[in-house]
Amino acid sequence: MSISVPRLIACLPAGGMVLAASLASLPVQAGQFALVQGRTQTLPVLADVRNTLQQCHLRIEVEGQAPLQRTVQAPGYAAMVEVTPVGEDPVRVRWQGQALRDARGEVINPCPTAGEAVYPVLPSLAPLPLQWQAWLASRTPAMAACLRTGLPKVGVDTERFDLRDPQFSVGDARIRRLEADCEGFVALPRAWGTQDETRHACTLAGGFRTFCEGVYRLPPQGRQRGTQISAEQAFERHLAGLGFVTEVREHTPTRQAREQRLAREKARAEAQEAERIKAEAEARQREEAERVAREQAEVEARKAAAEARRKKAEEDKARAEEERKARRNVVQRLWEDEVMGRLKGASE
Repeated sequence: MSISVPRLIACLPAGGMVLAASLASLPVQAGQFALVQGRTQTLPVLADVRNTLQQCHLRIEVEGQAPLQRTVQAPGYAAMVEVTPVGEDPVRVRWQGQALRDARGEVINPCPTAGEAVYPVLPSLAPLPLQWQAWLASRTPAMAACLRTGLPKVGVDTERFDLRDPQFSVGDARIRRLEADCEGFVALPRAWGTQDETRHACTLAGGFRTFCEGVYRLPPQGRQRGTQISAEQAFERHLAGLGFVTEVREHTPTRQAREQRLAREKARAEAQEAERIKAEAEARQREEAERVAREQAEVEARKAAAEARRKKAEEDKARAEEERKARRNVVQRLWEDEVMGRLKGASE
């Protein structure tokens, strides 16, 4: 919907601007489905049925073929027939409403219409989509979007409908009615005003500036919010005389990008917090290990000091004993070394 006219024209090959100008000079009502020489194609025969019949029957005569019977359905009333143009001459097709009794014995009413059309035979259908690109480029983006939505619904296949054919046709009449319907649809007020429906700058509640998109919804039921619908569904409701509401919300890709960015920032912050917690835990573990090591070292130092004191005391005692022995007189040495030595040996 947001494709602008200059972009569409820029997509055309050389001569596309000339084509757009030539289409602008076409009659108010012109165009017809086209055929390709020597190729079997399914041709849509559009019946102009303007009453409330949901289905009716047609007798169709294709030039050079046996008559055909076709039952058509609302709203398109399109009968599909196979045609193989032999030469370059246009193919004439006539149709007329005719009642039919089906296999169950029920009567299908005749379509209240009759007509004929001449279908041009072209060397190729390749130029036709370019005609339509130029035709749509002459409309506003909103109008072009509506027409793109509506053309298949009125039975017009832009791959096969030749806008340059000068004859009036049922297909062309449907295009004109579609244009009027789209003009009414585009003119309806919308929550986003004249801004681009698909993406425009906006300010949401709380002063939050972002990009927004337009949304179609069914009318609310009491306090219940209406279900979101597409622009195509809104157009269908407009044609059926039913209502819809519009609103503005944050542009979906913008919201998704923002949410992804916030998720990445949150994940990064959580990772940083986890790293901080881990670093603090490791620091506490190091401090605790250092404290335990200090305490163990202190215990070992106290043990070593006690052992050193014990050894020194023993050494001092032994030295004192040696000094005492050196100071003994003859009687004391005799008593301690001989008498006490024999007594000690006897006791052992």
